[in-house]
Amino acid sequence: MLNYALRTLDADAIITMGFFMCHLHHQIQQLYEQQVSSYGRISFLVYRGQGLMKSDFEKLQRAKGGLMSFNNFLSTSKDKKISLEFAEDASKKSDMVGIFFVMSIDPSIKSAPFASIREKSYFKEEDEILFSMHTVFRVNAIKQIDNENQLYQVELELTSDDDQQLRLLTDRIREEAGGSTGWQRLGKLLLNIGQFNKAEELYNVLLEQTSDDGEKAHYYVCLGYVKNHQGDYEKAIWYYEQGLEIQQKTLRLNHPDLATSYDNIGLVYGNMGEYSKALSSHEKALEIREKTLPSNHPDLATSYNNIGSVYDNMGENSKALSYHEKALEIEQKSLPSNHPDLANSYNNIASVYYNMKDYSKALSYFERALDILRRALPPTHPNIKNVKKQYGNFGNMYNNLLNVTEDQCICEMIKVNGSISALNYFSTNQTCQLFRSNSSTIYIEFYLNSTFIFLNQSSISILNIQEYQLSTTSSTPTAISSTTSSSSSSTTSTSTTSVCNFFHGQATYSVGNEPRSVAVVDVNSDNKPDIIVANQASNIVGVLLNAGNGTFNTQTNYTVGSNPISVAVVDVNSDNEPDIIVANYASNNVGVLLNAGSGTFNAQITYAVGIDPISVAVVDVNGDNKPDIVVANYGSNNVGVLINTGNGTFNAQTNYSVSTEPFSVAVVDVNSDTKPDIIVANFGSNNVVVLLNTGSGTFNAQTNYSVGSGPRSVAAVDVNSDNKPDIVVANEFSNNVGVLLNAGNGTFNTQTNYSVGSSPWSVAVVDVNSDNKPDIIVANIGSNNVGVLLNAGNGTFNAQTTYTVGSEPISVAVVDVNSDNKPDIIVANYNSKSVSVLLHC
Repeated sequence: MLNYALRTLDADAIITMGFFMCHLHHQIQQLYEQQVSSYGRISFLVYRGQGLMKSDFEKLQRAKGGLMSFNNFLSTSKDKKISLEFAEDASKKSDMVGIFFVMSIDPSIKSAPFASIREKSYFKEEDEILFSMHTVFRVNAIKQIDNENQLYQVELELTSDDDQQLRLLTDRIREEAGGSTGWQRLGKLLLNIGQFNKAEELYNVLLEQTSDDGEKAHYYVCLGYVKNHQGDYEKAIWYYEQGLEIQQKTLRLNHPDLATSYDNIGLVYGNMGEYSKALSSHEKALEIREKTLPSNHPDLATSYNNIGSVYDNMGENSKALSYHEKALEIEQKSLPSNHPDLANSYNNIASVYYNMKDYSKALSYFERALDILRRALPPTHPNIKNVKKQYGNFGNMYNNLLNVTEDQCICEMIKVNGSISALNYFSTNQTCQLFRSNSSTIYIEFYLNSTFIFLNQSSISILNIQEYQLSTTSSTPTAISSTTSSSSSSTTSTSTTSVCNFFHGQATYSVGNEPRSVAVVDVNSDNKPDIIVANQASNIVGVLLNAGNGTFNTQTNYTVGSNPISVAVVDVNSDNEPDIIVANYASNNVGVLLNAGSGTFNAQITYAVGIDPISVAVVDVNGDNKPDIVVANYGSNNVGVLINTGNGTFNAQTNYSVSTEPFSVAVVDVNSDTKPDIIVANFGSNNVVVLLNTGSGTFNAQTNYSVGSGPRSVAAVDVNSDNKPDIVVANEFSNNVGVLLNAGNGTFNTQTNYSVGSSPWSVAVVDVNSDNKPDIIVANIGSNNVGVLLNAGNGTFNAQTTYTVGSEPISVAVVDVNSDNKPDIIVANYNSKSVSVLLHC
């Protein structure tokens, strides 16, 4: 009964049985303390067999490499046979998947109490080990163990509170949930995940049990929030006014909670269409906040957004835009870059521009909003319904954008006021289908099939973590095959999957947490290229020395700064031994680790750069034969150039402004003057920019070239044999790579697009089939594969052939690692904590 209540979030039962839950937890804790010495220091295995609904199993598969918690008190057994029988029985049910959990337990992890209850259990033969609630495990291998039935073995590893991902998630949930008591935090969590009926049950029980005026006011406000989202506006107003009445009696003048209550009432009046009352309430809230809060406080942004939305509904677009822009300006300064409140502001501005018929700007802001929402909200949350409604609006918008003749065939790309936007830009979270009627009208229909991070109501909670927005997974995309007749761009679509056309099945090597960037260079002078990987969550760079025949030793770790996110390996001190240069995203610096010989490295020397350095290249830009550092600073919207002063030391950076959110940098001479130029992919601007070298390591202002949506990676290589380097860019949200041919003098033609997998994140350009024409290799983070697009000549490319790798491939390098004169593919798998090596056939 208790476990069922916990799984289904039965508020009445949980509250009623709260005393028992507390007692059981403490009893398990006491038994653990009595028994822990008997376990020793060696990890041991326990087992659990159960069934999962197929939909829950799919979520579990996507959590591989991430974290998983059980909502309830968890019963396991030391008896493998008994547990396997439970799983086998479940696998025989048509709607279930049998899961045989194999759990590795480190007895020294005190934050996850467990106890043997063999002597207290009725079923002594099961040798039961009982864990307390919400024990968290890391999901390792998942493999099918019975081909005839849906039976899988899932390997779990007990996780401690010291796990960085778990700590980040726990801190974030506690911060977002707020509340002075556990019950209040539970209620807030239920609201955040859209479980309004459950929240209403909880708050009604709590309201009946309390005599405290402050708690009563809080519960009235929460019930008003519930009723507003349920569409019972009259009841919502009543609850909010009850709460406000208590607050006015018990709180000081201009208390922040009064502003919140006025805002809440204003939101309900807005939903009722009573805009003058809504505006009056929101203005009262703003008046309080302006008197009591600093000018950059997020609550002020809330007020500005609320007032802007009322003006939007009243048709006063200029006033609406002004207030929404004020809100966005504050949020950009005070919130994480992927906070859902930013999505709200982007969406608000998109709505205003749509109403003003400025469709290009509307689309740009709407893309940013959805990029955040698809990562941050559960699929049942009401805001998702608003997103679906917006899809319908944007279908009409595309009709307004297009002037389609009967002979035109529009597939994935639409030209909008000179920029290229993809109809399927949001990873594989939606499939766009275009239908043409007899009158040649284009109908655009969007299907939302997104997978969001959420707390599931089944027996398990899947927690995929990547910062706050944390890791996003998606299904295989639906391909649309055709080409566009647009004069400014073309699209080649569809892809094929090959068992082994050019590359063998992968070999994987464990590295640190969240490997983000990989380089392959011989660092110990044995003529065998070694792997160097930046492990973002571990704050280390790992070096895997080549053991011969394309196999690699276990990584050696070198501590660097916080969140190392990009790595380059170049000899910077002229000792003929390559050194490591790493961009430390959260430390706002680059680290230089000089090679100490035999593939070992000294501690890093750091150099301050801009905000959020995200990509680094190391090239001699001033002609003194000493490689210099060029770094893209994501948060500063600039690139920094650090000139090498000799002996591997560097001057302070010189900054050059680029566009919004520079994400990837390459340094190549693109105008044949023997001076390397800077090429940057700007994620926030949907463009690449070129800064031509003026000599002595200084650079001209940028020249912009529009590309696809969300450019993540850029390379510059001559792909059409005219001795002029061309630009190749991976566009994450467009699900394509773009090729911009060099037109001479460092200028470039409009990109030609080639469809690849879901969320292409990293690109390399290397001749892999020995025809002297460089091919494109791309890591598709959403498809868990790499795609190879062979060069068809004249800078055009065939459809990709895909090779399965680990979970969330995020960085790719192409180097011959087994001395057969054929380039091999090396991939960093962000979610698998591994690198994959695919040897050339």
